[in-house]
Amino acid sequence: MAHIKFENVTVQYPIYNAHSLSLRNQLVRISTGGLLEKESSNVVTITALSGVSFELNEGDTVGLVGHNGAGKTTLLRTMAGIYPPAVGEIQRQGRVSTIIELGAGLDIELSGYENIVRMGMLLGSSHGEMEAAIPGVEAFTELGDFLSMPVRTYSSGMIMRLMFAVGTAIRPEILLIDEMFGTGDAAFQEKAQSRMHELISTAKIFVFASHSQDLIKKYCRRVFSLEHGTLTELNAPISVAVHGIARTGPDAPPPATGQTVAAVPPSAGIKVKKPVGNVVVANPTYAQDGLYTLHCVDFMSDERFAKAYAAGEATGSWSGAAVHWRVYVACWFAEGASSLEGDLIECGVNRGGISRAIVSYLGTKLQDKRFYLLDTFQGIPVTILSDREMLHNKYFKENYTECYQDVLNTFREFPQVSVVKGLVPDTFDKVDSERFCFVHIDMNNAISEMAAAEYLWPRLVVGGCMLLDDYAWVINVDQRQAFDRFAKQRDMTVLALPTGQGLLMKTREASDTRAEAISNS
Repeated sequence: MAHIKFENVTVQYPIYNAHSLSLRNQLVRISTGGLLEKESSNVVTITALSGVSFELNEGDTVGLVGHNGAGKTTLLRTMAGIYPPAVGEIQRQGRVSTIIELGAGLDIELSGYENIVRMGMLLGSSHGEMEAAIPGVEAFTELGDFLSMPVRTYSSGMIMRLMFAVGTAIRPEILLIDEMFGTGDAAFQEKAQSRMHELISTAKIFVFASHSQDLIKKYCRRVFSLEHGTLTELNAPISVAVHGIARTGPDAPPPATGQTVAAVPPSAGIKVKKPVGNVVVANPTYAQDGLYTLHCVDFMSDERFAKAYAAGEATGSWSGAAVHWRVYVACWFAEGASSLEGDLIECGVNRGGISRAIVSYLGTKLQDKRFYLLDTFQGIPVTILSDREMLHNKYFKENYTECYQDVLNTFREFPQVSVVKGLVPDTFDKVDSERFCFVHIDMNNAISEMAAAEYLWPRLVVGGCMLLDDYAWVINVDQRQAFDRFAKQRDMTVLALPTGQGLLMKTREASDTRAEAISNS
C-alpha cells in the first residue's frame, strides 16, 4: 500500500560562514526562497519548509506550484527521504522513484554499462535490479556499442538518453517528478514522453512540480501551493489555481473571498464569469480519492456506514486507498433502489469491496432481493482493451488477480448473493432475474461496460439507477465517450459526480424495439 503523511514537517538548511550583513542576508533569502530563522556567529539557518502537513493515499495525483525557490524541489526531496526533517514526522510506505536531477552519480570516465548500475543504485535500486534492467536500458537508449565505451566519448544528446533511461528504468509505487523536460532529438522525445505517460499511469501516488498550467491540468487532481516553504492546498479549479501562480510571492495580494475569475468564452461574443469562492483553504472536511471539499461529511461519522465501509475494506479491494465517499454513493443509491421492484446487479466486482459494503448497509432490506455479482475474477482479457486502455494494463495486472474463491468465501453467509464467474455479456444467461432496480458497472473497459449497459438498461425498472464507477475519471476517455453516446441515443445525459462516478436514472420505460423484445420474451 502506497502512503505518504507529513505532520508539521519543517526542513532547515544551515549556511556556515554567512556574515550577518544586510545585503548578504537578502541575497541568501532571494536565492533560496526560504525564511531566515536565526543567526548566530557565522551560521544562518534557512527554513525551506515550515510546518507542512498533508496526507497522500493510493490514487492521489498532486501538482506542486509556486514561484522559483518556493520549496517545491525541497518538498519532493523530503518526500523521497533525501532530506530529513528538523521538526515533525514523516510516514512513507511504498517504493519511491524520483526524477528530479537526472544524471546523479554519472561518472564520465566509466562506461555506459557501469553508469547504468551506478546511477540506478544511487536512485535507490539494488545492484541486482539494475543488472536486470540493463537490457531494457539498451533497447530504450539505442546506444549500441557506445554503452561499452567511456561516457566522456558521448555527445550531450547521448548522455541525456542514458540518464533518462536509467532514471525511468524501475517502476515505482510513488513517483516524484520535478518539471517535464525535453530529451534528445524529436524521435527520442516522443519515446520519452510515452515512457513518462506509462510511469504516471502505473504509479499509485504521483507528485509533480511544474510551472505549466496545461501539464498540471492534464496529470493532477489535487494542487498544493508553496509560498516560502508554507504549503496550502488550493480549493479551486486547477486552471484558476495555476493561473494565479505567476502573481504569487511576497508582493502578491491574497485571493479574496467570493472573487470572480473570467473563464474562456465558450463561443464568440459571449463572456462568462465563473465564481470560484475561496481559492486557498487550509482545512478541508474531506480530502481523498481525488475529491477535496469543505462541505458537510456527516456520513463519515454514521455508525451504519462505518460498519459497511469496514466490511468492504476487509476484502482488500482498495489496496489501502481511502474511498469513503465513492462507497457511500453506491450504498445510498442501492438503499433507495431497494424499495423498488427488481434485483441488484454488479458487473465488475474484483474482490467485492463495494458489493460487500452494500450488503452490510442494506441489511434486512436485501432479504427479499437477489444481488448478482459478475466478474472474471482473474483480471481483464487484453483482447477487449483499446489502445488507450492498454496503457493501464500493468495496473490491471497488478490489482486484478485471481480472487474467485476469496469472493465466494466473502459472500458465503449471504444466500441472496449470487457470484457468477465469466466474461460479460456471456454470463448474463446465468442470471435468472429480468428486472433490476440497481445496476453498478465497474469493468474498466468500454467494450464490456457497453455490453452490460445495452443488456441491463431495458431491464432496469422506472426509478432505478445505473451507477458507473469510472465515468468521471479523466483517464477513462473511452468509457466516458461510450456512455455519452449511449445516453444521447436515449435522450439523456450522464450525471458526472465529483467522486469520479457517473449516474443514469431511468425515468420512463423505453419505447424502442429492445423494450418490446423484453416484454415479449
